[in-house]
Amino acid sequence: MDDQADSNCHKQWCSEVVSFSSQYGSEFSISYTVTNITGKPTTFPSYGDYTQCCVLRTYGTWWKIAPFNENFPPYEKTPEDFISEDFIELGFEDKVYPLKVKVYETYNPGAVVRILCCDKSKTELKDGAPARWFELYSGKPNKEPATSRIFAPQLTKVDFPTNLIRLEFNQSECEYYTELDGAKLVGTLPAADSHPANNSVDFGSSVDPEPFEQNGYLADVVSTKEPVKESNIDKVSKGIFELHLQDGVSASLHHGISAVLDVSDNGPFDLLPEEVIQVILRHLDLKALCTLASVSHLFYKHCYDTLQYRDLNLQPYWHKVTDKTLIDFISRCQHLNRLNLSWCRFRENSLQKFVTLCGKELTSLRLANCTFIDCDVVKVISHNCRNLEDLDLSCCQNIRDLGFTSLYQLSHLQRLNLYRTLVDVYSLVIVVRNCPDLKYLNIGSCIRIADFSPLVTVLAEHCKTVCDRDLTALANNCKKLEQLDILGTREVTVKDAQNILEACPNLIFFDVSFCHGLDNLAVHELRNTYPKVAIKKSFQSQ
Repeated sequence: MDDQADSNCHKQWCSEVVSFSSQYGSEFSISYTVTNITGKPTTFPSYGDYTQCCVLRTYGTWWKIAPFNENFPPYEKTPEDFISEDFIELGFEDKVYPLKVKVYETYNPGAVVRILCCDKSKTELKDGAPARWFELYSGKPNKEPATSRIFAPQLTKVDFPTNLIRLEFNQSECEYYTELDGAKLVGTLPAADSHPANNSVDFGSSVDPEPFEQNGYLADVVSTKEPVKESNIDKVSKGIFELHLQDGVSASLHHGISAVLDVSDNGPFDLLPEEVIQVILRHLDLKALCTLASVSHLFYKHCYDTLQYRDLNLQPYWHKVTDKTLIDFISRCQHLNRLNLSWCRFRENSLQKFVTLCGKELTSLRLANCTFIDCDVVKVISHNCRNLEDLDLSCCQNIRDLGFTSLYQLSHLQRLNLYRTLVDVYSLVIVVRNCPDLKYLNIGSCIRIADFSPLVTVLAEHCKTVCDRDLTALANNCKKLEQLDILGTREVTVKDAQNILEACPNLIFFDVSFCHGLDNLAVHELRNTYPKVAIKKSFQSQ
């Protein structure tokens, strides 16, 4: 739908960024920050790397293959169709029934993989559920031609007006950072009685959640419930796994299985050792496992076995889960090793109860963008999860004052992500001194750290400017270096770059964007000489 076709619709630019998972720019800057997506585009249709655009913090797969991620593989039972890695929530002035969401992409397009809208009129739901979100579009990341474009996919229709849109991104196919220069919401204004049937556009029926996700939430699936009457599983076992392969175990299995099963034995499954059944079920994702538990007492027993819940990843269901969901998992998570609640919206007391009862064996806990995390929750985590090696508290901005100091009890930490938190340098020093195994620390955009000097004495020598001497030191002492980013460095020469490339045979990534001593011709020659290294240099169209 182009602007001419939109002429009878209400069109509006994004007026504010409500929430986001990351940005390339700093908190005190307007360069490369997500707020640049608001208002009318300033660089479109130009293509290139512009500071006036919205830029997220990662791209490609470089951060996934970095050495600090080697000991932290992907979570088990994560659905294959969940590929989102970043998000931005966009606010608009007026509520409309959405027809189009137009995203103005000005550099490395193709990263938008999901668009959702929020029904804020139903915020007061049972079980303390947050506002309901509905998916308008989902797709895969693509490597698109190097040109600016307006991305406006076909949307699923909904029967409520909204002014809150969420974009989710996967930049794995991008050669360099994705940049966005604006977002426009096109739709029809609600009539006086706020019913879509009275508007000029026929919205049809509402978008129904899957039948076993009543009210758009997973609470019914994960709650303890009796399975259907024991029956002859032989009649449906083949169908169960065919359904899983085709539909991820469709909801019809959950509601219609009782009509098929009518006798009391388990058929061939009675001949299988329990260990084999457990191995089979390990290949199901979380949604399929919860659904299958309602098929029979046999499956109920195995689907609720604590060995099936060494990993629990609720991030893919962030818009569906409630406090009741988390509490209902407690009985299944007595041997939980890894827990991912990133983007989820629980109450703080729910998580406190969960980690108190299930945190003893936790080695990985990820809570990125969990606004309910506060000082009290951090204290409970630190007291009950002493075996943690991996902790992600990025963008948890309700942890204040000395709330981080209790993390010193987590002496086994190897990976600590405090990106965009309010940690102060003295609390951080206490934590780092008590975590001798720490290998990765992210303190990007931590606005309360103005002076790094106290931390530098604990971590490493602090350099405010990278110059030729610094690269020489890296070349002489970091022979196993794999990834190096010196973006914006003014004092590095072609010879310095050659030295580091020669001295570090394991180097696979080298970002020299905006390094004035390395022009495009020099970079081209370096790429030809060192073809195994991804040498990155951004540009701006003239």
